[in-house]
Amino acid sequence: PVSNHIDSILSGEINTNIISTGKKNFLLIGEGGLPPDIGFEIINLNDFNPEKVPSSFDSLAARVIPYKVEILDNSTYKYPDGLSINEEISEIGNWTTETAVLGTFMNAGNFQGYGEKYLAIRAQAENGYKYGWLKLYCSKHNDTLKIIDFAINNTINNKIKAGQIN
Repeated sequence: PVSNHIDSILSGEINTNIISTGKKNFLLIGEGGLPPDIGFEIINLNDFNPEKVPSSFDSLAARVIPYKVEILDNSTYKYPDGLSINEEISEIGNWTTETAVLGTFMNAGNFQGYGEKYLAIRAQAENGYKYGWLKLYCSKHNDTLKIIDFAINNTINNKIKAGQIN
C-alpha cells in the first residue's frame, strides 16, 4: 500500500481486486513478518457442500480473515458491520477475531451488493487499541471483492470515523 502520515492517522490506497475465487492478505499495521494483519477471500461454497448449493443460489461467498486485528461484528451470524462514511469506530460494539462473511447466497452479509462500505478494525497496542477501517466493495454475486483503501488511527484508544484520513 501507498501510505501517508497525516497527524496521527496512517492511511493508504490499496486498490486491489479478488475476481472469482482466491485469497489476498495484507500487512497494514504490523512491522513486517507473518502472519499478515488481515486477509480476504472468495470461496466456492460447492467445495464445502457435498449436496451442492441449489442452482438458484449464488455459490460464491466473500469472507474476511482477521489474523492479527479484530473486526466489528454486531450480528449474530458472523456478518461484520458494513459501515457508511462518517460512522464512528470506537470501543463500542462486539469485536471479534473470527473469520466472517461479507456476502453469500440469499443476499446475506452487510457488504454484498451495497456499494462501497467500511469494515471497522482494531489492533491491540501496548495500552489499548488502534482503531481503523478498510473501504470495500463486494459485488451482488460475490464474484468480485475490491479492497480500496484503509486508515488507522495510531493514537492509542482514539476513535476514528469511517472514511476519515485526517
